[in-house]
Amino acid sequence: MPLRAIGGIVAVLALTSIPISVTCSPQVAPERWTPVFGQEPWYRSRSEPEGTWDGTLRRGEVVDGPNARTALRYSLITNSGPIPVYAPQSMDRLEPFIGRAVLIRGKLIDLSSEGFGTELWPGSIARAR
Repeated sequence: MPLRAIGGIVAVLALTSIPISVTCSPQVAPERWTPVFGQEPWYRSRSEPEGTWDGTLRRGEVVDGPNARTALRYSLITNSGPIPVYAPQSMDRLEPFIGRAVLIRGKLIDLSSEGFGTELWPGSIARAR
């Protein structure tokens, strides 16, 4: 086999083995995503994979107390049930999405080992449909 043909095969194999990461949902154009915590070091350091959840964003009922997760101020109402959404009080980026159908790209964090439940940490959010 000529050297040029081998080089072409190597180039094709190299290109096809590059991992491709999807950075947006096919339902929403990239410029429509609103950043939430996706670039925060504490968000990025979590090993949980990013996923996309769809549902309606609602204001949650914050339970106050010495060992409460007061930053769970929202819920994403999905077909599978509500998911608590993490957002500290100083974070108002989710407010424009209250009562709307949304897509949230984020990480589902299981804190049951710490005495809490599962919550969604939003990396970014977009209006759906």
